[in-house]
Amino acid sequence: MAADALGDLHALVGAIPVDKLRFLTAERHRAYAAVLWMLLGHRRSHEIEVYYDDLMIEALSVVPSVEPGAYTPDAFRSDVKQLEDWGNLAPRRLEPRRIETLADRSLQKFLCRLDDETVAILEFLEGRSRAAAAALSDRGRHLLRDAAERLAEALRLAQKLARDQPAPDGASAANAAAHADDLLRLSYLCLEVDRKVDDAARELAAFDAALVGFAVSPFRMEALAEVVDRLERYVEDYVAEATERARSLHRTARKLLLPALDGVLARSREHVERRMRDDPLFAGSPGAVRDVRQIVGELIPFFAPGGRFETLLERVHGAARDVVRRVHKHVENVRARNIRIETLRDRSREMARLGDEDLVAANTWVNGLFTSAHVVTDLRCGTPGERAALPRPKRRYETRRAVHRGEFLADKRGIPGQSHALERLRLLQLGRFVDEKILQGARRASLGAAALTGVDDFRSLLEAVKVHDLRAGRAKKILSYRVIRPGTDGAPTARARFILSDGHLDAPDLVFTRAGSGSRHG
Repeated sequence: MAADALGDLHALVGAIPVDKLRFLTAERHRAYAAVLWMLLGHRRSHEIEVYYDDLMIEALSVVPSVEPGAYTPDAFRSDVKQLEDWGNLAPRRLEPRRIETLADRSLQKFLCRLDDETVAILEFLEGRSRAAAAALSDRGRHLLRDAAERLAEALRLAQKLARDQPAPDGASAANAAAHADDLLRLSYLCLEVDRKVDDAARELAAFDAALVGFAVSPFRMEALAEVVDRLERYVEDYVAEATERARSLHRTARKLLLPALDGVLARSREHVERRMRDDPLFAGSPGAVRDVRQIVGELIPFFAPGGRFETLLERVHGAARDVVRRVHKHVENVRARNIRIETLRDRSREMARLGDEDLVAANTWVNGLFTSAHVVTDLRCGTPGERAALPRPKRRYETRRAVHRGEFLADKRGIPGQSHALERLRLLQLGRFVDEKILQGARRASLGAAALTGVDDFRSLLEAVKVHDLRAGRAKKILSYRVIRPGTDGAPTARARFILSDGHLDAPDLVFTRAGSGSRHG
């Protein structure tokens, strides 16, 4: 290292404000950060120095929201003293306009000022927090798209390598180099897919945690519109797109693990290991790089229907529904409270404008407003001169109770939202039935070509058609198929007949397509 560069390094190390960074790692870092943040807010309002007493009153209400436990003036005094010792606060100076006598010098009449270097530290932390929030909202919706595109490119490259013969020993240097680059490219694409899927899963889990945290925290009226807009624009769009991307990734991963491409994946692994052994700059072991076959094999169960990724999406859906429910309930409560307050204000203004001649009517109205209700139990009321007849005893009728011979109803079990999860599972099972028995890997197929093997398949077919025709609302988005009636969208008007040993079926030759494959019906 050159002498000038070494001198710059020493200057950089010597300029690090170690003491001013200690509030980040201290045990009471939350309280310290809250006090400094309040001073930063005053500084941005061009209030360079803040009265000690005013800052203490503000801190007594703000610090308990981030630091657990009670917060007292003594604790505030200790925190301010510690921040002054570390250099985060400039030395306090007396408030000259508040000192009336010499005895006031012993009182806490000081001005607090934030250090300039601490301002830079706080602004850096603020920028990092906003960057993290932006990454969650901006990157998250594109990660799965990038993963799907790279995995599709890996599939095309593997199919090309399978069609091309391996470069012989006597081949030209250009052809051999191109073949080697393709093998390295295949491994690189799969590693990129693994990394992006991991990032998408982590960000989806973080967003789920953020929704749960918001659902259990108090609402701010000014934030409700932003929350509802985020849920409508991000959650719904992200979940819909993520579902489609997950299906694409699942199909592509299964194609990559076909026996015809197994040799290509093995050659790609061997070439990567050889390249790492021959690279003098690579200090690690070739085993540190994951095998392509292992990466693709883990993608299949992760994106499979009912897998881990689908569970994450369901959790986000549930958290979003809970937030929407709580927001609507909170808005209704606030609206009702505002209506009651406005009604009381109107009546108060009317009472203030009353004249002396209206006081009797006003007193009658107020007494009627606060009087207790009377329960009428007997309509045969008497008069002041004549008492009403006494009530007759209750007549008894002989009845015969039927002997209960059955079992008592069992207590309901389960958790809220379990019925929605079961309904979603049923729709996913119907989608898998249509994909395996009717579509069979194709994007469009008729019922007459279906591989139905028994009466149970007949029942599943009827249930799939019934759910498609009668299911309405958002639940229909879960279905992975669409049904086209004969005579519409080019569908033939023929009949589909199945004659089996345990039953016969005669039905219109319906056309089944994958959802989103161009069908305009259903």
